[in-house]
Amino acid sequence: MMMLKNFVDLDEIEKVLVFGWRNHLKIAPLMRTQTITLKEHLQFMESLKQDSTKQYFLALQDDEILGVLCFIDIQHGISCEFGIYQNPDLKGYGAALMEAMLKYAQETLGVVKIYACALNTNQKAISLYQRFGFQFTNKDAQMSYFVFSAGGGAIKATLLHFFSTQTTILATQDYSLLAYKIHKASKNVESQSLRAIPSPFLSLCA
Repeated sequence: MMMLKNFVDLDEIEKVLVFGWRNHLKIAPLMRTQTITLKEHLQFMESLKQDSTKQYFLALQDDEILGVLCFIDIQHGISCEFGIYQNPDLKGYGAALMEAMLKYAQETLGVVKIYACALNTNQKAISLYQRFGFQFTNKDAQMSYFVFSAGGGAIKATLLHFFSTQTTILATQDYSLLAYKIHKASKNVESQSLRAIPSPFLSLCA
């Protein structure tokens, strides 16, 4: 089970660990601000104690630190922007981090819109956003911007997940059954919120 540890509760070793990740060659090039000093890092962490618009977490599972999850521009019950980055020594945890992000954003922050951005060169993140329901909204010289909202985006994401778990139907059952299952899944989504929608795409914190 994934657990989130707030940055304001990190011990000194954990703070330095995150600083190392933040400037890692796998992570820093994908950040808006690519390098920071230890002094800047510690000052930022301290500032989080007085800033209700930002929340940063370590994501842990079975005593393994999987990565960092953050929320900025938080407007409770309305919207936020998110970012995640994985422990650079691990692979394959993007989906787990995204599931934790969606769960916290919807169940704790209660938002109905989730914003994201990615460097224009980060095609992996961009394609994953779009695959799982994030809608492209704007692009400048450096960044591409996306939004995920209740309604179409949620339905698309859930149906895509449904398709990924039902691929064997085509080989083992007739098309009428597949059509029925798709119809039933879409109706269920229309009557539910975004909760528990697994979306394995990767974003990065500012």
